Amino acid sequence: VLCGLWIILVCIVTMPGGAASLLGNLYFTTWSTLFSVISTLIWYHRDWRREISKVIREEEEKYEHTKMIIRKREEKRMARMAEEEEEAKKKTSDAESTKVEEDDDDDDGILCEND
Repeated sequence: VLCGLWIILVCIVTMPGGAASLLGNLYFTTWSTLFSVISTLIWYHRDWRREISKVIREEEEKYEHTKMIIRKREEKRMARMAEEEEEAKKKTSDAESTKVEEDDDDDDGILCEND
């Protein structure tokens, strides 16, 4: 905003019949100051955008790091759950096989009770 007002002021002051048009040094000083203000504004804007970009990049890296940690934790949890399921299936299959073996032992070679 101030830079825009400065441009208007320089145009008014340096036009024919203006205060700076009567004195040569003031004329050139006014224009050089305008260019200095504009370049300072551009540099400030560029630095400001770099800082914003840096903060965004750091936040993205932090997000990716956190996401990686959570993904590894979930993979470990899923692997542990799969192992527990395998153990549970193994226990149930062992229990069923021992039950079948016990049922086979009750026969004692008798085919029918009536015989």
